[in-house]
Amino acid sequence: MTTPDFQTQLRIQLRDAARREERRGALAPPTGWWRGLSPALASAAVALIAIALVLAGLALRGTAPDRTATPQKVERLPVAGSLGPVLAAYGAVWAVDPNGRLLRVDARTHEVVGSVDVPGRTDLGMGAGTLWVNDEQNLIRIDPKNGTVKGRIPLRTPQGDQFVSGTGVVAGDKLWLLGIDGVLRINLNRNVADRFVPVDTAGVNRGGLVHGDTLWVLARNDQLLRLDARTGARRGSMRVTWPPDAGLAEDHGVALTWRSFQGRVARVDVERGRELWARNVGGTIGYWIATGPDVWVHVSKGHGRDHLVRLDARTGRVLASIELPDFGVTTMGAANGRIWVGTPNGTIDVVKIAPR
Repeated sequence: MTTPDFQTQLRIQLRDAARREERRGALAPPTGWWRGLSPALASAAVALIAIALVLAGLALRGTAPDRTATPQKVERLPVAGSLGPVLAAYGAVWAVDPNGRLLRVDARTHEVVGSVDVPGRTDLGMGAGTLWVNDEQNLIRIDPKNGTVKGRIPLRTPQGDQFVSGTGVVAGDKLWLLGIDGVLRINLNRNVADRFVPVDTAGVNRGGLVHGDTLWVLARNDQLLRLDARTGARRGSMRVTWPPDAGLAEDHGVALTWRSFQGRVARVDVERGRELWARNVGGTIGYWIATGPDVWVHVSKGHGRDHLVRLDARTGRVLASIELPDFGVTTMGAANGRIWVGTPNGTIDVVKIAPR
């Protein structure tokens, strides 16, 4: 007997048995429907039912989730009426109150333990043992231990021209500020701007990073410029085919490009000018950071709650999507096994994560 004939005969006998059961009446005591089957068919029917139950159980269970990628909790931490940048550095979390305070938050107790007067609506950075803030004219270095000002550096080129800074990257005892027409070198040992390197980038550059002794700058004309990280001397360039509106930055050794409104983030190899992986996170990217084996991306979908998306830094695979209680993001930091999400309403959403 072939397999199709066997299955057909089994279905017919099952149907006939069911009809006999219906004729007994709905209130009749239950009997085994298999009594109308031959012994071989009854055994086969029981085996098929057992297999179906096993498969159904597996389908309901589905793929086991990566439980190590899920957060343990999200805590709301109100710290001010509104917030600017948030940064994790020197054993604490620092948050800028746009009214003119730099708040220090204990990363363990979540308490505000101090504050320093700073220019209102300042940027915030760190490196070479200090924090940096700025006003319209100066870059101000602050000692994180006691809040004292360690240096006030005029944002001007050595020729006296005013310099409008975008982002900054550290190379040893040098800080490079990336501007519209070039890059400005800050000597952190002497607290002076001692070199300006003009760069023909057809307008505002799109970010940069330092790898070893090389400063990489992504220009608006799709040129990836290679400069000496000590002197700013031009070493070469290459044309890249990355999206023309993508920014470039690096965090903890992970170099990414991102397109905020398209929700696209990609890890890149600047040495070869190519993408290693790309991921669409399904909404507008507000900010991202890298820590350990993960990339964390703040995503607004335009409806419902904002989310913090956890990606595997090596592959770009989505590990988790965590709903946040507050809307918007200023910047983010990572400290004490938590992601600290600064929000415009003055609250930091603290996401406790499980290691993996």
